[in-house]
Parts: sequence; C-alpha cells; structure tokens
Amino acid sequence: MPISIGIASAVTWLTPGLSAAAGARLAEASTRYSFNRTGMELLYLPLPVELKNRTKAFIDVFADRFSRGIGGVLLLVLTVTFKVTPRGIALLAVVLSLAWIALSDRARRQYIATVRKRLEIRRLDLETARVSVRDPALLRLLEETARGGNSRQSAYAVSMLAEAEGYPLEPLLEDLSRSPSAEVRARVFDVARARGFGGALEQALAEIRSARPPGVSPAVQPAVSYALAVSPEPASLAARLLDHPNPGVIEAALGAMPAATAEELVTREWLAGACQSPDSERRRLAAVAVGVRGDEGIEALHGLLKDPDRRVAAAACRAAGRLGNRAYMDAVAKHLADARLRSAAIEALAAFGPRVVGALGDVLEDESVAIAIRQHVPRALRLIRDQRSVDVLLRAIAQRDLTVRSAALRALNRLRESAPGLDYGSAALPGHMEDEARRCFELKALLTPFRDASDRRTAVGLLAGTLEERLVRSLERLFRLLGLRYPPKEIYATYLAVQRRRDQELSTALDFLDGIVDRDVKRYLMPLLDSSDQGRRGHELFGIGEKDAVAALRELIRSGDPWLAACAVAAAAELGLRGLIPEIREARGAGAEVRLVAERAMAALA
Repeated sequence: MPISIGIASAVTWLTPGLSAAAGARLAEASTRYSFNRTGMELLYLPLPVELKNRTKAFIDVFADRFSRGIGGVLLLVLTVTFKVTPRGIALLAVVLSLAWIALSDRARRQYIATVRKRLEIRRLDLETARVSVRDPALLRLLEETARGGNSRQSAYAVSMLAEAEGYPLEPLLEDLSRSPSAEVRARVFDVARARGFGGALEQALAEIRSARPPGVSPAVQPAVSYALAVSPEPASLAARLLDHPNPGVIEAALGAMPAATAEELVTREWLAGACQSPDSERRRLAAVAVGVRGDEGIEALHGLLKDPDRRVAAAACRAAGRLGNRAYMDAVAKHLADARLRSAAIEALAAFGPRVVGALGDVLEDESVAIAIRQHVPRALRLIRDQRSVDVLLRAIAQRDLTVRSAALRALNRLRESAPGLDYGSAALPGHMEDEARRCFELKALLTPFRDASDRRTAVGLLAGTLEERLVRSLERLFRLLGLRYPPKEIYATYLAVQRRRDQELSTALDFLDGIVDRDVKRYLMPLLDSSDQGRRGHELFGIGEKDAVAALRELIRSGDPWLAACAVAAAAELGLRGLIPEIREARGAGAEVRLVAERAMAALA
C-alpha cells in the first residue's frame, strides 16, 4: 500500500493535474481494503485471542479514525496557514510513504520473530485465526521448526501444519515418523491417524515391537492406536497385541479396539486368568478390559473394585463408570473416602450421568454415611450438568454439617459457571442467605468478648481463632449464595474486596451491592458488611444480643459442635469461671472428643 501511494504521489509531484491526483486517490482507496486489510489481519495472528480482540478494536475504532482526523487537520494547516501547493502536498506524501515502507519492513521482521516465540512456548493458535494461513514465510518457518532439534517445538509445529488448509503434510509425516524424539513420533502417529495416512505403518509396528517392559515410550500408545486404525487386518493385529509382553501395549490395544472386537478377543478365560493373577498389573489390565468389552455374564468387576492395590481399584472405578452399570455405584462411592482413589471415584460417578443423581442425593442426605464420603459427593454432582443435580445440591445447602453445606455451595457455583441455563432456585435463595447472615451475626456476638485474645497458644486464643475462621467461612458461604442469584464474577470480585478491607475497594464493593441486590437481601447484608454498630443491628434484625464471656462460653459449650465445645470448656477452665461447672459437667456426655477436655477442666476448676 505505501509503495502504490508513494508512486502515485511522485507522479502527482512531477506532473500535477486532476488525473494524477485522481490516480493517487484511487491507489489509496483500492489498497485500503485489500492489501492493507489482509496484512493487518495477519499481524494479529500470533496474539492471544483476548489481546487480539482488544488490540483490533482499539485500532479499528480509535486509531484509524483518529489518524484520519489528524491527516485532515495537517492538510488544513499546510494549505491555509503555510500556503503549501498541491505539489508540496504530493512531495510530503512521498516522504511519508518512504517512512511507511521502512516501518512495514520492521513490522514484517517483528511478525516472524513473534511467531517464532509463540512456537517456542507452544501458544500459537491457528484455529482462532481470522484468515486462512497460507503465508509462505509462516509455512516455511513451521516446516523448519518441525524438522528442528527441539522436540516440543517440533511436535507443536506438526500440529499447526496439520491445521493449515491445503498443506501437503504426508511427506513430512513419513520423514518425522523416524525422528529420534518419542514426543515427535507420538504426534506424527496421532496426526497420521486423523488423516488416514498409512505411510507410517511400518514405523508404528517397529515402535510396538521395540516396547519392552518395564518402561513404555510415550509414542507407544499413539503407535498402537494408529496401527489398529490403518492396518489392513486390525483384528489379527489386535489379537497379537493382547499377548504382548509389555502391559502398556496391551492397555493401548484395549483402549483402541472397538467393543465388538474386544468382546470377541477378550474371552472369559483370559479375564479369569488376569483377575486371579498375583501380578497387580495383570489385574489392572483385567479391569480395563471389562470396561472395554462389557460385563455381561461376568462378575469380575465386583472383586476388582475391592482389590487392595490402588491402581487396580482405580482402573475398576473407571471401568464401572464407562459401563454405566448402577450395580457398581455403591462400591465406587465408598472409594470417595480414600484420598488415593477419590479422583477416579468422582470421575466414575460423573460418568454414570443423570441416572444416579437421585441415589447420590440419598447418600448426601443420609447422616449415617461417613462424612468423608458425603462431603465429596457434590464434586461428582457438579460434573453432571443436569437440573436434578442442582435440585439435590440446593437441598444439601440446608444440611447441619458445615462441611457438606460448603461443598454443596462450591459445587453449585461451579455448575452455574458451566451450565448457566439451569434453574438455581432463586425463589428459595433469600431464605438461605438470611440463615447464613444470622449465623454471621451470632459468630460476631460470640467472638466479641474474646476478640483481644491474640495469643493462639492459649485456650482463649484458640477459641477466638476458631470463631474467626468460622466467621470467614460463613461469610464465604453467604457470598456463594449471592453468586447463585446475581452475576457470579462480580460477586466474587466483591467478596475479595470485602476480605481485603481496603477503604476504596470496600466502598466500591458496597456501592455495587447496594445497587444490585434486592431490598429483602439488602436489609441484612449491608449492616453485616458496613455497620459500625453490628451488635445493635444484630439485635434489631435477629434478636441477637451482646454477650459477655460467661454467656458466650455457656452457649458454645451447649452448641453441639464438638470442637467449639471443647475449646469453650478449655477456655472456661483457663479463665477460672467456676459458674460454668454445671455446663462443663454436662458436656462430659457430649462425646469422646469433649470428655477428656471436660474432665481436665473440672479438675482444674476444683
């Protein structure tokens, strides 16, 4: 564009006239939306999507129009104030075009350098590009990177070239299938399988033959999947792979073969031998095989779910989720209590889908079930994006156990982010918000007599720290409830501002809440966050009066919370409050957690 405008302006300077001026205007208008627009779109390519959108909007809306305005003002000043002739204007355009050419060349170099840097960190995304990538310089750069010595960059460049429209990738794939890098070979096999290219089959079979226990190359699994996809005799190849000495090859073959082939090749005799094998790796492969072929006519998975080896039990959980047989749900749910198997159990329960939401809700609401299981059920429900999951979790936020309640609220917040179209019970939320706000005011009243206890090594300091932590968690639950009814991102930012307590941020957050929340919620929310006289407001709103140390400890001992009761008993003994002896004597029957503390407190007060 600057070359064409510069030439047209030079002609105008040499032979001024209407025709020359019209030619210069035509050169500008014809290149603005062809060469210039295409070049600008290419310059945005290496940028991240968010930065690309912001930069493009700024240039298109502000910079382009602002520069036109500056050009008009400059033209007016030159012609009216300095009396510059049309030939002088043309000469100035030639000078500016030369500067434009120099800057364009610099932009080209920076463009290639930026693409190279994005390749190095594997952050170039051609899929979100606004134009088709056919630039020869970019394609040459990708080819050089693919054939380079850096494995990560080479594998990434192969992926980028696979997305370039019309690029003949097959010769490069055949060459790189012999690469010394396992990461590059793995990517080549993946791309070749997606394209249906069979030219790398021999290299894939060689990769499989070279796999020997105990280790396995990262290229083996892609090689197995590719070989089974393009082999002219996939069933025969799959049968041979099932007898491979490397368990990694067997697992890859099981994952790549169709269910019909697996049912034919994985016989009951093979499964029985694998399930009863003393080798845990063989038992794990048996669980994988059941997940692929199905469980019709066999009972192997029940035993594998109880296997003492963690890897076997985890594979059995995933197989149960893949099969979707509800007969395994209870056994999988029990693994939620084991931190080593929890991730596999959650994944499996989510794979069952909406059919098990009711059963998971029963587990969540059954107080006879161990809390170690119940508190992790919401993590599975949040992955099942169904209205039934929301309904179960909404019931769970009324549970007495604070751990379950907090877990349910976190799951609901995640669900609202991933499935905003579901109904999150906006009509019932104000009641839950009011209950949580009442809890905040109660904790503030109980904390007031002990707020000055700064030494956490004392019983009183431990009690104060516990109450402060409970207050923070209660306030967090209140804001999570707000996030189910009002814009979640804005509510989260407001919560952070409230936690930091910086004057300007807090003032802005309170103004935002004052403008967005409903009046019935604002009635108790704003005094909780902003009122300097919270004791009086707590009494006006909920009848919660101010308490001295004796009244606060008496209420905490009778609260039914074992940890708070134990802390309160120890604090009463430390403060020598003999008037609380009847409550402490009564607390000895509250459970083993409190009994020992109460007996020692009685001895100290005696």
